[in-house]
Amino acid sequence: MFFRTKKVLHELDVDFGDGQSIEFVFTRPHPATVSVRQASAEEEQLGYKKYTAFCTVNINLVASAEATAMFESLANNKLPKGSKKPDRWDDSIDQSGEISPNYVVPLHLLPDVAQNLSNDAYQKMSVLASNTLTILRWRYGLTGTHNPVRAGGLAEWSFDSEHWNPLPTSTSVEMLALRHLKVTAERNAEVVALAEGKMNEPLAHALYREAWEQRMSNPRSALVLGMVAAEVGFKQCVGELLPEARWLVDNVPSPPIVSMIRNYLPLLPTKLKINGVVAPPPKEIIRSLQRIKN
Repeated sequence: MFFRTKKVLHELDVDFGDGQSIEFVFTRPHPATVSVRQASAEEEQLGYKKYTAFCTVNINLVASAEATAMFESLANNKLPKGSKKPDRWDDSIDQSGEISPNYVVPLHLLPDVAQNLSNDAYQKMSVLASNTLTILRWRYGLTGTHNPVRAGGLAEWSFDSEHWNPLPTSTSVEMLALRHLKVTAERNAEVVALAEGKMNEPLAHALYREAWEQRMSNPRSALVLGMVAAEVGFKQCVGELLPEARWLVDNVPSPPIVSMIRNYLPLLPTKLKINGVVAPPPKEIIRSLQRIKN
């Protein structure tokens, strides 16, 4: 089966000559091509800059007979056997499983075999595009952001690489609870006093904000910054609660953060206690920190 997707890239310092694309051809582990080009005139009319680069990835994967049969059903605008029933408010798929033309079927409705093939194809195309471009930039000293891909487009699949169908996809939404602070006269006066006293946000908090900001665009950097923020914050906490230990925690190599939080934190003379004792963070947080460190 054939799969393809188009991605919008960050600015790429490559000479495309007379507007022709640059094509990288791969034979292993799967036959594939990565084609890079500048924005076309039509894309410029849509608002893209002339120097914007686009990347198209084509890949050929061997599908099992079971998966092939399921995609044949999709090509005939019919949900494959074993699919889940659509939501009642989804009028693009009727209760008999008939799919409206050009409708992108939600991935979660399909059987696991079809889901696995769709996810595998999209992941392989994304990794191939990213690896090809990062190697190109690294090998020839080109500048650019950590992730060369700025945005990904919908993927497609085909049996003959001529007639294409939308690849089933899944969507997700991140919902964050926002807290609106009421600035009372007391809080106003406190902020003024701290600012006049040349107080700044603690370094650990600033690092955490940077990590949170990068969690989607640079997840690896975000994890590293988050762990640094936790270690710096814990040391600052120890220095505040035990001034006599400040020099040691600032200058002597510390045990792993997980060990300090789990074993040393309960020994600190904190101002607030839970049921009369100093409790470490919940086990879920400690397990998360342990997984990151490993």
